[in-house]
Amino acid sequence: MGRRRIPARRRDGARSDRARRRGLRPDRGQRPIHSAGGRALGRGGRGDELRAARPRRGHSGVRDEADRRLAKARRLLDQIVRLDATLLPEPVIHAAYYAMFHAATAVLVAREGAAPTTHSALIGRFSQLARAEGGTARDHGRALNRAFDLRLAADYGAEPAGLADVAPEVVRDADAFVRFCAELCKNETP
Repeated sequence: MGRRRIPARRRDGARSDRARRRGLRPDRGQRPIHSAGGRALGRGGRGDELRAARPRRGHSGVRDEADRRLAKARRLLDQIVRLDATLLPEPVIHAAYYAMFHAATAVLVAREGAAPTTHSALIGRFSQLARAEGGTARDHGRALNRAFDLRLAADYGAEPAGLADVAPEVVRDADAFVRFCAELCKNETP
């Protein structure tokens, strides 16, 4: 399915509001306006700001970003300890997954200079890294994938059926995962 055509010019010759918001050229119809670096401008959405702010590999900001992500993961783990996993399985699973998410992001930022912007892409990229690492890394990759599935059930499911039974295990997995990711980041040279 192709992109929907938005006329770049109104009948009176001025650019339409939608064309201006989408960054369309008044003379070329649908083609987005590009910057000197070849990336499209004016598309809007959160991803543009996040990608622009993300440091590139080799810059000093990469190490800082990885450290901030690991610190966030540790803060989330500290919050989980204060909750009873059997009484409140949904917030525990939610926080455990996001601790793992931020730790995985830290590893990918430290190793590659950037991390994917979607959850599924991040999980896929971390799984590739885990396969390449071998050993216990594969188990940690599976734990991240499982935590993602359980987080979806906890956040969007109508009933917490069975979540109280698996929540303590997810917390243990998250703790081990964050420690594993911290070790990977420590071994990575900036």
